[in-house]
This record gives sequence, C-alpha cells and structure tokens, in this order.
Amino acid sequence: MEDKITHFRKIKILAYSLMILILINQTAAARTLLYSNEMLTEDSNTLILDGDDTGGDVTLQFGTTLNEQLYWNNAGNTFAFTDDLSISGDLTVTGVINTGSGAVQITQVDGTLDGEQIGDNTVDDDSLDFGTGTDQISAVDIPMANTSTYFDASELEGLVEEVGLEMDERWSTGLVSGGAITDNGGNTINIASGVGYINYNSNYNKRVTWDAINNVSLTYSGDNYIYIDSTGSEFISNSTPTTGERIFLGYVYTIDGNSDIGTVASVPSYIGDHARLVNNWLQNAVGPIIASGNIVSEGGTNLTLSVTSGRIYNNLQQILTTDKTTFTKWYNTADDGWVIDSYNPNYVNETQINNASNNASTDLTGTVTFTNGSTNVSGSGTSFSSEVVAGDYIYLTGDGKTARALVSSVDSNTQITLAANYAGTGVAGTGVKDEALEDMTAGYWKKDLVIRTMDDNVHYIYGQAEYSTEQAAKDAAMPTIPNAISTGASAYLATIVLQKGDSSISSRLYDVRPNFERVFSFGTEGTTGSVADHGALSGLGDDDHSLYFNTDGSDTMGGDLNVGNNAILNATIDGDLNTLQDIPWTSIDTRAETLVLIPEYKNMIIDEDGTANVATLRQGNDATNDQQYYKLSSGQASLQDLDIYLLVKLPDDFVSWQATPIQIYLKSSTTTAGDNQVDITVKDTANTSVTLTGGTDLKSDSADTWVQKSITYNGSPTWTAGDWMTIRLNLQAKDSNAIYVSDIKLNYNGR
Repeated sequence: MEDKITHFRKIKILAYSLMILILINQTAAARTLLYSNEMLTEDSNTLILDGDDTGGDVTLQFGTTLNEQLYWNNAGNTFAFTDDLSISGDLTVTGVINTGSGAVQITQVDGTLDGEQIGDNTVDDDSLDFGTGTDQISAVDIPMANTSTYFDASELEGLVEEVGLEMDERWSTGLVSGGAITDNGGNTINIASGVGYINYNSNYNKRVTWDAINNVSLTYSGDNYIYIDSTGSEFISNSTPTTGERIFLGYVYTIDGNSDIGTVASVPSYIGDHARLVNNWLQNAVGPIIASGNIVSEGGTNLTLSVTSGRIYNNLQQILTTDKTTFTKWYNTADDGWVIDSYNPNYVNETQINNASNNASTDLTGTVTFTNGSTNVSGSGTSFSSEVVAGDYIYLTGDGKTARALVSSVDSNTQITLAANYAGTGVAGTGVKDEALEDMTAGYWKKDLVIRTMDDNVHYIYGQAEYSTEQAAKDAAMPTIPNAISTGASAYLATIVLQKGDSSISSRLYDVRPNFERVFSFGTEGTTGSVADHGALSGLGDDDHSLYFNTDGSDTMGGDLNVGNNAILNATIDGDLNTLQDIPWTSIDTRAETLVLIPEYKNMIIDEDGTANVATLRQGNDATNDQQYYKLSSGQASLQDLDIYLLVKLPDDFVSWQATPIQIYLKSSTTTAGDNQVDITVKDTANTSVTLTGGTDLKSDSADTWVQKSITYNGSPTWTAGDWMTIRLNLQAKDSNAIYVSDIKLNYNGR
C-alpha cells in the first residue's frame, strides 16, 4: 500500500511539473508557484532558474504571505536577502565587506576578528585585535603600533603623572582672558570676570575662573597690587608676592589717605600663546634687525648701487641675504597709487622728486610727433603752451616711460624742444606728460631711501620733497614707502641725500640700518654699558665744565668756532657788533631768484625803425587781472610796429640763469600772429645778440586773454654780474587789433 502511495505522489509531482512547464511555455515572464505541504524529493543536483537567460532579477520566494526572498539583483550585480541571515559555520570572505550607508556592529565576539578592511577603516593584526598579548587590545594594556612594547595600566599612570609634572614645572602662572580693572569711584574698583592658571602649591597647575568682582575696597594708601588667588577671589598687596600662586591683574595707586584713586594700570601678566605674542611685539615694536652686512655703497658705475650680503632677524626668523646690484624703483601717484619706474633701471635718479599728489601721467591733446635722435617735437592739434612747461617729462605712448625726455622749452602750441635727443621710436601718436615725477630746482637737494625686503630684494624709494640746503634734506623725514613693502616687513639700509645733477653718490650715502648697536644702543660712556643722562648730572650750575657751553650767552669762547661743512641756523648777525670778512661769493650757496620788470619799465626807451610805424602806444591797467601794460594798436591794413628797449643790469649776486630765464605776460586781440604779435630779442652783457628759443610770433592762445610765454637761451652768451643786458620788445598790430605786454620775469640763480 505504501508503495502505491509513493507512486501516486510521484505521479502528482510529475503532473505539477508538467503544469509548470506548460505555464512557463505559455508565459515566460509569468510568476511560477509550487504548491505542496509535503516534503518533495528531487534527485537532480541542479535546479536552474531563468533557464532561457532572459535576464533581469531572478527570485526564489518563500511563502506567499511571508514573502521573504533570496534573489539575484541584476542591476546591483549582487545576491540579496530580504531578511536577516544567520550563519552557523565560518564565514569566509575573499572580497570586501561593504556597509553601505549604515555601520557595521559586531557583538559577542568570542574569537578573533581578522581581515584587511571593514568599510574604509583598516583592521588587521598590526592595529586592532582582541586578546591579552603584545599588539592586542585588552582591559589592561594599550598597544604601541608596529613595536613589540606597550604600556600596561601602571605604566600609563606613570606616563600621565610625568606629563602633568612637566606641565606644572613649565607652565607659569598668568591670565588667559578678562580680569580688567576699572575705577568704581572713591577708593573702590571693579574686576571683570576672567580665566587664568596658577602653579598651585608648586605641586600642580590649577585652572582658576572667577565672576565679576565689583566694589572692591582698596587696602593700602598708595601702592595696591591686584591679584586673583586660587579660590577665584581678589587679593590686594602693597608689594609684589614672591610665589606663583596668584594671578597678577594690575596696579592701583590711591591718594588722599586712601580715600580716592590716583591712577589705575590694568596691566596683567598674561599666559598662553607667547610665540605669537612675541612675534607681534617684534613686528610692531621693533621690526627687522640687521645682524650683519647689508651695507650700501655706490657700484662700479656712477649712480648705481651695490648692497652686500648679510643676516637679518625678522620676528623669530633668521634671513640670510645675498649680494645685490639690482633694485626696483618706486614712486607714488594720485591715480594709480604706487608704481614702478622702469626708466633707466638700476640707476639712481639724480634730477627728479616724486609729487604724490599728481597723476601718473596725462595724455596730451592732439597728435604728437617725436623724432628718434632729435630734440624736436612737433604737434598737430596740440596745446603745448597750456599743457607743458619747461622741466616736464614727456614721451610717446607706445614707447612707455623708458623713453621719457626732459622738456627744455615750449616754443609754441605745436613745437617743443627737448633737453636731449629723443631715444624712442620716433613716430606720430599720443604724447604723454609724466606728472608724478617732477624736475628738481637747480641747486636743490632731496632724500631718497634704499630698503631691503625679507624676500632678499632691494628697493629704491624716490624722495618726495626738495630742499634748498643739504642739511635740510638730511634732517627731513624719511620718504613714505608702499604698503605692500612695509606690511611685508622691510629694513631701511641707507638714505641718498643728493643735489640735482650729481654725477656720483659715493659721498651721498648715509647708513640707517637698524642694527643691534643702533636699536639697542649700549652707549660708550662706561664699561657697564649705561649711557649717562647729562640732564641729571649735578654741579652743572658751577659752570666749571670746559666741554660745555652755556646757551644764556654768559660764556665766552676760548678759541675759533669751526663748524666744518655745517651751517649756522636761525642766527642773527649784528652788523654793528660783528664783521663778516673774507667771504667770497663762491662760498655762498646759490638760490633761485627772480627779477620782475613791471610797466613803466625802468631804463626804457621807445624807438621807431622808420618803416611801418603808424601805430599808437599807450599805457594802461587791467584791474580785473591786476596787470599794468603797454598797448600797441594800429588801424592800418598792414602790420605796423614800435620797439621798446629795456636796459637791465644783472644783479651783483647773479651766478647763472635758471632753465627758463625769461617769462613775459602778454595778450593779443586775436590768436593770429599776422594780426598782432610781439617779437623779443636779447643782447648779453658783452652786447652780443643771443640766440633765443620761443622769442618770436608771441600772441594769446585764446583771443584777448593774458598768457605767460617762456623763452630760453641757446649757445654760450656772456653774462657778467653787475653788467648791463639789453631786451628789445618789437610790438606789431594792424586792422585795429592790438598787442599788450606786461610783467617780464628774469629768472636767475643768485647768492
């Protein structure tokens, strides 16, 4: 009977299998269900799902309601379980166990956890293990990676104790933050809350905090030293305690028998980030210190610099510098700030100063034509007379500052003469006037500055003012320097006090290095290194010190006063009591002087040349413009003229002419020279005609408007102080137009 039942079951299974095959054939993608409450036996070793390889997820489901699955996740290329997986035997993994977005939690570990990785954290026998031996974690020891030693519990306690002892011995007492002392009226103060550390009982370091302490009465008449003790309470003493068990906050001095406060000095002793604080102090209070070298001298070529190697300390850093013969030239401008001067690089500028209130450059009106190798500059549509004066520097835009040239004279609105041949390309284009660098006055001085930055580079700063004497330039303040240089730390090396036109600076360099001796001066008065305060010396009133000279005039000199090359300043020499003798003119410094000739001109005559002299010459006054003048007018159809001759005596202190020797104020009815103009000729003190630039066809740039015209000399005329020169003004007009002439300035260098 049992065999029949078994046989029947096999037939039943076969029938179900046939049914499954039929369903699969009918619908390949349909879900297949196996229904049986009995154990089924299948002798085949392989059961293939997705036998036709159609792909996608392949699922083995357990129960319809239970609906737990083991399936192949085709997209993720992994097997997946829909519920927990319990493994009774060993789990051998040859790949990586990834945790996804969650974390791996390992509980009840009885054996060892070994392997290469769990997620991104390395776990292997060199860094993590469970046990009691070396390189393993247990309750009583800590591993030392990649070594065979470790600290047990007692050794760890000793290590912590050693670290604590070292902190106690090295960590001093002081304030961390807060603790400000303020006057509360009367003889009371307030103490702000704060935090600090105390070397408590010389055994350990204690952190102390306290809340604000208000209305604290001062204890002593006079000195009151304010502290915080180990309990966070105030402590007041009339002297400084010798132990480190109190945090010093400051000092208060009382007056009127301890009834009022005279002064409060909240100056605590801080503790903490000392390296940063010392750096800040060195940077802001001391700056770079030159320990050796960095000496400036003139190079092998005149007006160049040579800076030696050396050592500089900046903050807490030692910087080694190298020999340098190159440097960067800086000047300041109103529009572009600090800019680098690329003209004539690595040469000291002996003729210009920096006027920081001016722009770096300004384009000239019209088209300007420069000629390479020539001093002639011409223009089309230009306004040279109103935009440029002698002493300016101009250049062609395309050539840049490297070709800038000094203007000798402005001859007209369309013509300029340079002081030297132009070294640029020599084409037509936009002309540029260099404004921030100005030509120095003849005979004047300036102070330039040489500095070194911590990147081992040398910089040259233009002097920003000019001075009439060398001593004034020496005494002047240092030129300002760019923020980019100053904030980046720089050390002064030398000043260059030079006179315009110097060909050498070997005797013009002055050492201003901040070296140890200069900054931390130890004096030369005695072996102790102290410097005597002469203001504190007693007995000076006895007037028995032969090395001193009373300023009240009671002392008489016992010998001649030799001031060397120095000057006597702010002194009045009484001619009734003193006599100056044997002082040649050549020993007196020159200075810029101006002799002004105002109508009616002194020593003037009017002359007719006998031809075309039908004109009227009269005097007048322009009250609006404060100008006295001579006016020549004529109603004739052709130019008529009259001559005004001026006989001028050169002053006795005359030495030479300035760059612009003659300036004349004039105006004309029109801007056309053919209608009204004035021509100027000059004879020197030897009565020889002088070649002039800018002396002909002079008229207004704008009709009926006063204008100043500049005239310069060419060649080598003779000029003798005290002798007479002749100036001829040839005034011309026609068609009821008029030409006016007013003040004439003669600019010279005198003593």
